[in-house]
Amino acid sequence: MDRDDLMREGYNLKAKELDGLEQHLMICPNDFPSRLRVIGYCRKRSQSRTAAKRVLNHALWMIDTMPADSLTGQLMNEYQYDRLELDQLRSAWEQCLTRNPDIPKILFNASLLIRNLDAGQARDFLLRARELDRSNPLIGGAVAREYMLLSFSDQSRSAEFAGLAIESAIQALRTEEDPGYRMGLLTEFTPFAISFGHLQTAGQFAAELKILANADPELSVLAPAQESGCLYGAIVAFKCGERLKLEQEVADLCVILEAVDWPHKPIQRMLEFTIELAETEPNSARHLLQSLLDSCTRNDRKWCKQIRNQLNSLEARR
Repeated sequence: MDRDDLMREGYNLKAKELDGLEQHLMICPNDFPSRLRVIGYCRKRSQSRTAAKRVLNHALWMIDTMPADSLTGQLMNEYQYDRLELDQLRSAWEQCLTRNPDIPKILFNASLLIRNLDAGQARDFLLRARELDRSNPLIGGAVAREYMLLSFSDQSRSAEFAGLAIESAIQALRTEEDPGYRMGLLTEFTPFAISFGHLQTAGQFAAELKILANADPELSVLAPAQESGCLYGAIVAFKCGERLKLEQEVADLCVILEAVDWPHKPIQRMLEFTIELAETEPNSARHLLQSLLDSCTRNDRKWCKQIRNQLNSLEARR
């Protein structure tokens, strides 16, 4: 059985079974399958304080025994630890890093916990990890997000940090082949690149979003990449004054909207865009609004009034 199967086995453990496994692990701490079952039980209840208390000893064991493991990192940010528990985990990481100061995956996992206590130190860990291993996309993506946050919080260096964020995202994309991870990173950084005027990069990101969505329609349901790709492509074309490309992107987006049957469309961003678009391309804006209105599912009905108002406003200006 793989890890996920073992953790799923733990989801519905009875109290007596759980206590039995905990007692067993005190005698046989290296029985990893049993530990995974207990961790699975806690994961299903990860938002409760009870689960945080129970999983703490397992998190400490993982830091001491398997500090570079991906599960160790997950245990750092999935639970509602209190300050005392966070301090215990931080102390464990400090001891671990004294023994292993230059292992990228350990630095990365430690940063996931430390960021709850000291954002500056966590950033230092991430940057050191990337310096040691530029081929790890998880580290690269995390560094990109750190720079993104800095671009929002430090206005005096906002453009500089935005550039570093986009550069780090590009590096992460170069080294990651998993389509789900790529889609998540692109969905996150395409609008960010647009907002800071990195339009060429944003256009490339938007195009790749559409390619990923076409290659894996099931994945696109989880993250509406086709419509996001067309939307962001349209915004880039609009900002670059590429009228023919803009018309094509809007037309493609409207075709997609006719077919979708899930309530995850980035409606708010589309509405914001139609306001900009209407200033110079009212027909395209009208077409997009009508398609958006026609495609609304039951779960999207709250948007209908706002869409109709914008459509009526455009009609009144004809």
